[in-house]
Amino acid sequence: MMKLLDPTVRAAYQELASPEMDILDGHAVWFHAHFHRNLQRTDYPSHLAFDAAVCLNMSLVRAAYLINGFVQAVNDRNAPLAILTSRAHRETTGTVATGVIQLLRLREKAQNVGDTVTAFRRLTHGSKLKYDDGAPEWQPFNVLTLIDNVEKLAARLGLANAAGFREQYDLQSEYCHPNSPGLAVGLRSERPFEGTFAYPAFDGPLEVAQILAIGSSEALLRRFAEELLLLIEEEGAM
Repeated sequence: MMKLLDPTVRAAYQELASPEMDILDGHAVWFHAHFHRNLQRTDYPSHLAFDAAVCLNMSLVRAAYLINGFVQAVNDRNAPLAILTSRAHRETTGTVATGVIQLLRLREKAQNVGDTVTAFRRLTHGSKLKYDDGAPEWQPFNVLTLIDNVEKLAARLGLANAAGFREQYDLQSEYCHPNSPGLAVGLRSERPFEGTFAYPAFDGPLEVAQILAIGSSEALLRRFAEELLLLIEEEGAM
């Protein structure tokens, strides 16, 4: 069951992040509509279309879990977890963007079907893990390639809300690592000269920044998902 933002959170940031909070709270309705109506089917026109649909389906499921975790983290005032889930969502948006780019390249004859199938299997099955059962080892895309593809695709589609996507991701990464920002986030100094801290402390600016970040990422993911669905349908006629 999808979590909803706590009413106190909504009241605190209604003027600053109302559209983004609506996206988060409305994700379950959007997700189930696409999951059941567009992706749960067996009549895909080709193996490539099937591979692309599997990639999109898995990405939407991942995004749903990440949004659920993000909302729970915000409600619990858990700053480190909120940033981790927000950043992971941006990576998932990058996966969908990369899928769109692959099918566009195929449509434009910039690559062949085999290369496109390989790209989707790298997106879906790529891993650094080593297997002993003879299964193919698909090399994953570099995560920064996925992130950079968001702005590239947004520019191609004429979307303005992806500006700074990579910079925001890099900033979030600083808070996800156990360095100075990562160790300090979520802590409030009570008696700093005595080394006494309180936890958690999710201050307003940091909290609203993460709501804005994951909300904008989800808006892009939805737009890219619609584009990928259209391309999957078109693929049968290529």
